[in-house]
Amino acid sequence: MDVARGGQEGGRPKKRTGTSKYDFFKVKVWLGENMDHYYVLSRFLICRMLTVTKIPYIKAVKIALETKKYLVDNNLQDVTQTELENVLFSIIRAKGFDEQYIDCYRMVTQFYQQRQPLCIIICGTAWTGEPSSGEIWQQSSRPGSTHQ
Repeated sequence: MDVARGGQEGGRPKKRTGTSKYDFFKVKVWLGENMDHYYVLSRFLICRMLTVTKIPYIKAVKIALETKKYLVDNNLQDVTQTELENVLFSIIRAKGFDEQYIDCYRMVTQFYQQRQPLCIIICGTAWTGEPSSGEIWQQSSRPGSTHQ
């Protein structure tokens, strides 16, 4: 195969990494009306939020990459949260997901922004709910979760 056309030297398959060239660019997302605070955009965080809204993992990864790619390609290294969400929602719609997913995303982000504690107690008689409660605890993957 021709190396210039994307073939591999020595006949070895191309090694895939979990990174993209877009991961080396920092996009600051500014929060609040006065833009007092910002965070650095992470594809991982976008992907995690999308999977919480029940978008399949593989599609969530692609949506997160397309979002970051759009921002970097258009030289948008400083954006507001609203601008980020507008780009993200347009990509979600383009991928065929309806407003239900967008509404769910907004609800989840609002929940995280309010940082209200959530307490879930699962009770039952001895030896009956142990596997179920263990699965629920594991799937919640919330920091500060305890399981006894």
